[in-house]
Amino acid sequence: MIYFKVALLIACIVAGILFGVSNQQGAALQFFSYTTRPYPLYLILFISFLLGAFVSLVYNVLAGSDMETKEKLAGERVKELEKLSKEREEEIKAYQKARAKDEGERKPAGEKTPDLAEKG
Repeated sequence: MIYFKVALLIACIVAGILFGVSNQQGAALQFFSYTTRPYPLYLILFISFLLGAFVSLVYNVLAGSDMETKEKLAGERVKELEKLSKEREEEIKAYQKARAKDEGERKPAGEKTPDLAEKG
């Protein structure tokens, strides 16, 4: 795998050099009425690539700080929901115990309980 990566890197470097050698003609940039003097096309494209990478890096850094805040809030919410879940679980267990007790008290008079049925 490492040989593949090295070969790919060498291929990219060779392609970049060939692109630069093939595009020596001048190109001028125009923005509204402002026009630059002609620069080699490969240089303009390389600088554009670097500026794009820089803008992407700055954006990701700024968006990352926003994600940290969201992750912190989500973690707090998870803890809050876990606490609420434990409280509800305790309430359910208490309800189930009370219901089982009520069902035990409401058995018909003629019905034997399991303990008495085994003895008798």
